[in-house]
Amino acid sequence: MPDHPSSWPAAEQHVISAETALEKHRKDIERLSKREVQISMDGKGRALDNVFTERLWRTVKYEDVYLRDYATPKETRAGLGSYFEFYNLERPHQALGYRTPAEFKASCLTERLVDAVLQ
Repeated sequence: MPDHPSSWPAAEQHVISAETALEKHRKDIERLSKREVQISMDGKGRALDNVFTERLWRTVKYEDVYLRDYATPKETRAGLGSYFEFYNLERPHQALGYRTPAEFKASCLTERLVDAVLQ
């Protein structure tokens, strides 16, 4: 096998890149671990770790990014800010009983407050 990684097959380059990235962040990982911060990392049995994030970004891409085709980072930040405001305050979500996240959060807080008063 040639010595230089750029001449290796793509799969081997990917492994080397992942190992290099892990090594670069090892000190940060150790510092966080000492402070008892749990670090989420993909691995065996963790297939569902990112499902909610992946679904969110799929929704954002199909409902906003692909439709608007932003031209600049500034335009993208402003557009995504507006979209997330819509997403949280106006867009009903099937998983939340067709309520917005803001409505769902308010109902949970109200429910907790009622429970606390009744105890």
